[in-house]
Amino acid sequence: MVKLCGVAILLVLLLFMPEVKQMAPEGNDCTCSKIKASGKLMYKPHNDIPNDPIFTPTKDGLYRVSVYAMNIAPAPHFGSGGLVYLSWHDDVRVEQSWMMTGSPSVLGKFASNAPDRSTLAIQCKAGTPISISVTGTQTVVSVYYSVEELD
Repeated sequence: MVKLCGVAILLVLLLFMPEVKQMAPEGNDCTCSKIKASGKLMYKPHNDIPNDPIFTPTKDGLYRVSVYAMNIAPAPHFGSGGLVYLSWHDDVRVEQSWMMTGSPSVLGKFASNAPDRSTLAIQCKAGTPISISVTGTQTVVSVYYSVEELD
């Protein structure tokens, strides 16, 4: 009897309940970021590729670039494990920022040596590339990246 009364109350509420509106903003007012580019680059020993373009914005704006790098083969002898740099053009000049460094004798993830250094927000001009370079590597390095538009 109690179950029957509960079901009856539920049915009455559902039948006479006003329509529930969707809890999302109307139109295209999405404030979430949009992934514009992502991929993987491979660098071999002594094969520095300065300013390897990963994305060229079509409009001026704020972008977030995330990088993950790792040694996938050990160095044959002690030396540099490589430095990962990001470069871009802002309103003033070409900018460059060191993002991570790798240890030549350790396989695995590069260290960022600073909190949250593997992700960087940048202001970039339209028509100018965002680029990654790995310099000084004596190992085989994989670099994964993503570029998000923030505004």
